[in-house]
Amino acid sequence: MDYILKPFSEERLDITIQRLRKGCTHKLASYDYNQEKMLDCFVNLKLMDKIAVWDQEKIKIIDFQEILYVTVEGRQSVIITEFGRFFVHLNLKELEVKLPKEKFFRTHRAFIINLENIDEISLWFNNTFVVRMKNCRDEIPVSRTFVKEFRNAIGL
Repeated sequence: MDYILKPFSEERLDITIQRLRKGCTHKLASYDYNQEKMLDCFVNLKLMDKIAVWDQEKIKIIDFQEILYVTVEGRQSVIITEFGRFFVHLNLKELEVKLPKEKFFRTHRAFIINLENIDEISLWFNNTFVVRMKNCRDEIPVSRTFVKEFRNAIGL
């Protein structure tokens, strides 16, 4: 499913937020901190569970749950999904920070996997593993550096 985002300016967004806050304080006699917090969460959402990637000459929005794994090709990060490969203008370290830690795991200096999309795990040499993702034939290594944390992440 392709999404097309309507262009917007941050200045107009800020004006709208201020107008909403002002309207809330005037209309609600019982306006409290929780309502302010809810509004801030709604405004700051800004695609928190999605990431923008390049798809030829378009920008595509991908849900985190669609990501199988992330790797590096040359000097660019590539997000691999069931539907294709997409280049992203963030390095793996930046992506590691952006992606939720409870769902994504760094298995190697060149790979981050989505734990929810693991299909099978095979033993490899030197007590390491190879991971195969759902709907994907690629094999992702778990390096010795990350084996102990990986075992904990998958409950071994």
